[in-house]
Amino acid sequence: MIKQLARRTGSFFAGFSLQWSLFLVLVIGLTVPISLLAFHTHTERKEALLNELRQHLSEVTDVLASGLVSSTWNLDAEAARPLLNAVMSDERVVDITVYTELIPRFLQASEPSRRSTVGRPLLMQKAIYRGDEKIAFVVVEMSTARMEAVLEAEEQRILLAAVAQFAVSLLVILLFLQRKVIRPLRSLAMNAQSVAEGVLDSKVDTSGWGEVGRLGSSFDAMRRALRDNFAQVETQRQELQDSEALKRAVIDSTLDCLVTISDTGRIVQFNPAAEKTFAVAKENAVGRPFQTVIWLEGQAPEAAAAFDGFMEAFSDGMVGRRKEADLVSPHRPAFPAEATISSVRTGQENFYVLQLRDISHRKAMQRERDLLERQLAQSQKMEAVGTMAGGIAHDFNNILGIAIGAAEIASDLIPPDSSAQKYVARTLEAGSRGRALVKQILSFSSPSSKHRSGIPAAELAGTCIDQFRETAPAATAVEFTNLAGSLAIYADPVQISQVVTNILLNAADAMPDGGKINVILSHCTGGEDAVPTLADHADLLKLTISDTGCGMDEETAKRIFDGFFTTKGTGHGLGLTLAHSIITSHGGHLSVSSAPGRGSCFSIYLPVCRDALPASPRAEKHAPGAAVRRFRTVLLVDDEQKLIDLTEHSLARLFAEVETFSDPGAAWQHFKRCPEKYELLMTDYSMPGMTGVQLAAKVRAARPELPVIIYSGMKTPEVHDQARKLKIDAVLTKPFFREELIETVQRICGNKVRVR
Repeated sequence: MIKQLARRTGSFFAGFSLQWSLFLVLVIGLTVPISLLAFHTHTERKEALLNELRQHLSEVTDVLASGLVSSTWNLDAEAARPLLNAVMSDERVVDITVYTELIPRFLQASEPSRRSTVGRPLLMQKAIYRGDEKIAFVVVEMSTARMEAVLEAEEQRILLAAVAQFAVSLLVILLFLQRKVIRPLRSLAMNAQSVAEGVLDSKVDTSGWGEVGRLGSSFDAMRRALRDNFAQVETQRQELQDSEALKRAVIDSTLDCLVTISDTGRIVQFNPAAEKTFAVAKENAVGRPFQTVIWLEGQAPEAAAAFDGFMEAFSDGMVGRRKEADLVSPHRPAFPAEATISSVRTGQENFYVLQLRDISHRKAMQRERDLLERQLAQSQKMEAVGTMAGGIAHDFNNILGIAIGAAEIASDLIPPDSSAQKYVARTLEAGSRGRALVKQILSFSSPSSKHRSGIPAAELAGTCIDQFRETAPAATAVEFTNLAGSLAIYADPVQISQVVTNILLNAADAMPDGGKINVILSHCTGGEDAVPTLADHADLLKLTISDTGCGMDEETAKRIFDGFFTTKGTGHGLGLTLAHSIITSHGGHLSVSSAPGRGSCFSIYLPVCRDALPASPRAEKHAPGAAVRRFRTVLLVDDEQKLIDLTEHSLARLFAEVETFSDPGAAWQHFKRCPEKYELLMTDYSMPGMTGVQLAAKVRAARPELPVIIYSGMKTPEVHDQARKLKIDAVLTKPFFREELIETVQRICGNKVRVR
């Protein structure tokens, strides 16, 4: 039983520190004797007070027994009352009762409020004698309340004395233990913890009492010995770590893949560059056979194959020098790389170190650079054409305007049956072709985006194909396949139709004996159909036009989009150049693939338009053969006198009076004298001193409702923007035919001017 109690006590104290264990032992050791001493003192004091109270009760009872003899014998209660009152004046007396054999309550005095609510009252009974005869009995009850109050005060005093004694004793013992035992042991424990953590510079406290001090001295000697040994080991470890860290930093920071392979074919090291290149985590690569992670393209990975044979095939031409090779891994298709293999021997083991660099990005950049260089060269050619076009357009159009106007007047003057009419007609035809050629050349400089809108691609392509079928040779078949549904593009339908029609005509020309043209509209989002120049557009429509014609060689295909380059006996060599310019201005891409005898395939890429398509406007129709209306006066301004003469001749059919000026300043001064006289202002755009727009602005300030027509030999966006801001009624491009002029004047003047 004692052994079990000792074990339980030991187990209980094992969960505490030494300091708390000593504290608990002291508390228990001091509490028990002090408590016993206090209890003994309290018990003795209680017994003494109780005996004192009993003695007093006995004395009071004796006094009553001797003093009540006479009144009891005579049965005179009133005579006994003074004695009872005198005894009851003692606050400890609770009740006095006198009774005889015949009278149960002969005399009684009582104070119930004095009775104690805690302890039991003290009772004493004595007989009253008259001589030897027992005549009555007296019973006295005495309260213990006063004694209990005294005991309570005594208990508090004893408790305070015990607590003070306990505190003083505990404090003295704890101070001694803290200084001589606990503090040295705690310091020793902290030093032991520091030694366990590798801190060996803290001196151990050896001021302990007896064995504790000797233990501290021994531990301090052990600490010094360990410090010297650990310093030597730490120096060697630091040197090893520095060497290992340097090697690891070089391996991890290099951009090349470094893979170390044991002579058994297992991967030993796999640096971060190799993880990124082969898309394999290091933990999934280390320990695996090398030939299951990396192999040459065209060679299947055989994990069970002999490693020596596999390594010999893999490292052919790579040992000691860098060589390009196409590599494959389980998580990545074939890619080009520069690789070299070295053999390293450490101790009894032999290792192979594979160093390779992924050059797929370099190859892709090279291809993209080549493509961009070709596109830059093409853009430079187009810019040269545009610069040339802008420089000669105005003057050339003026020349054509004079030639066309003169031919039209000559046609009016020559009799209809004259043989000279056919030469005049040829002149007008040549002028028309010249005007179309200049317009085509100007398209290279700045393809217009004025008329672009969202249009269904299949509908636009189908319309172009239907129009082409009407004029195509009978032996030429066209098949259209729509794989893109109702997807739309944001484009100028006239320009895109011009591109598609031009490519269809070239395809027909490439098949003089007939053949088949396949047109396929599809939706592509990248992958194999990705276009390098449209990397930002993942949502594209692709229109493929392929023929079964004679095809082209590689050199011809490279120059097919160059300006003025043609393989035909006729034509200007501008059709495909214009097509390339239009598609590029729409944010798309035009490419061609061809081979001699295998036909050609043109691919047009345009971004998909996801916006809602506007309703198709209805085309305005003008009734043919409408009567020519007559108006009063027109003001004609042009710095080219020959053009004034020719235009005046055409306007004479519409106006009763044509006033002409070659100086815009003089025209403005004349207009201010009588602005209400005129029903139309027609002016050239480019004139010295004042442009046609500036003149129109002055005229509009005087007469806002006056119709204005501006014409120019170079119809640039700048001309259109200025005319739109001023709300000019019409802008004509020189040269223009008489019918165009008459139709334009009647259209804008007929709604604003009353017919004369």
